[in-house]
Amino acid sequence: KNLDKRLYKYIGESHYYVSAYHKLGLENLLTHIETFSALIPESNDRNTSLTIIGRPNAGKSTLFNSLLNNERSTVSDVPGTTRDRIKESVNLNSRNYSIIDTAGVPRKKQKDQIDRYSSQIAIKSLENAHIALIVVDSTEGLSFEDKRILKASIEENVTPVLILNKW
Repeated sequence: KNLDKRLYKYIGESHYYVSAYHKLGLENLLTHIETFSALIPESNDRNTSLTIIGRPNAGKSTLFNSLLNNERSTVSDVPGTTRDRIKESVNLNSRNYSIIDTAGVPRKKQKDQIDRYSSQIAIKSLENAHIALIVVDSTEGLSFEDKRILKASIEENVTPVLILNKW
């Protein structure tokens, strides 16, 4: 009864099994995003903002391209292909969204100077997001870094949606 009202947006089904490459499971994900988006007032100057974030090679850019239905981001098996964030606007089910594809957030030990900078930009993109699509490579499972991203999302009052990709 005395719960912080911000917690309500984290209740419910908040994980989705998708194959971004094969575009499987995207309908359920989009329905979920639409449900949360309905709670966010739409304004003329700012679209509902989705940030796609996760570890390197989890499938963030593939998901980004699938949502856009366009090959906008370069996709590769080489970690670190996306270095900067890529932002696009798209209309999904008659609602305007601003979708951001971010660089992978590697473990602290693995970061060189460029990775560290790219990772900071990715985490900082949560500051202006409404919804964080946290992409996890289901073949590797949930890691400490994924949990850290989830925590950062909640600390920024951004609704986290856990996406288990490569399912």
